[in-house]
Amino acid sequence: MNSPIKWMGGKFRLRNRILEMLPQDHLCFVEVFGGAGWVLFAKSLSKIEVLNDVNGELINFFKVVRDKTQDFIRAFEYLLVSRQIFEEYKRANPQELDDIERAVRFYYLVHFSFGARMQSFIISPTGVRLVLKTLEQEIKQTRERLLNTIIENRDFEKLILSYDRPSTLFYCDPPYYGLTGYSSQGSRVFTVEDHIRLRDVLSRLQGRYLLSINDHPDIRELYNGFNIEEVSLRYSVSRKDKSTLKKELLISNYYNSNIANSQIAA
Repeated sequence: MNSPIKWMGGKFRLRNRILEMLPQDHLCFVEVFGGAGWVLFAKSLSKIEVLNDVNGELINFFKVVRDKTQDFIRAFEYLLVSRQIFEEYKRANPQELDDIERAVRFYYLVHFSFGARMQSFIISPTGVRLVLKTLEQEIKQTRERLLNTIIENRDFEKLILSYDRPSTLFYCDPPYYGLTGYSSQGSRVFTVEDHIRLRDVLSRLQGRYLLSINDHPDIRELYNGFNIEEVSLRYSVSRKDKSTLKKELLISNYYNSNIANSQIAA
């Protein structure tokens, strides 16, 4: 199934290849940097599943969808899609809202903003009809998928250390190295020191991990000696030009020959 939201750095295009990489013989699956949860929602159920992110608004949204589904859906029955409401939600202080109002605000800003950045209102009549028509069905499907999922809002290092077992599989999709803009969605800056801290905690794991990250010289140096496999994502700049390639690195503490030097058409 698909994620109910858009998200910067979401793994919609890469998720099928990531699923091919994930070992099936694990007891617990942990998505450390949850975001939109594209991998979690696409994969088959594991006995124990954990969805984590440090973004409190994102995590509140998933908790409300799971635990207060009908209240969330009901809030959209008479809610119009307009620039004025979008700007009012932008100005609102989430800390002054209850958890359902916060979730509605978050969903509204993500869906009706350019690039899901929650900053600039962008919508077409087709988009309005599509979102409102499918909202109830998508939210109910999301609720069913999250019903037995542990939802966490913790720093990645503390989370990994608390769930690390030989039977645990971690999927890590941290913010891209050297890129900015995540703060517009309410996420804090992921520093070079954070990337080093992530490398260090992954190098000491009892369990297995798969890390996806943008191809950057500093990342290659940071993970020198690790199992690194390169994937090229092909993006269409226009209908006629399909030559743009973006490289991602899949780093793991196990080997899978299915992914080496692959290209994925988007």
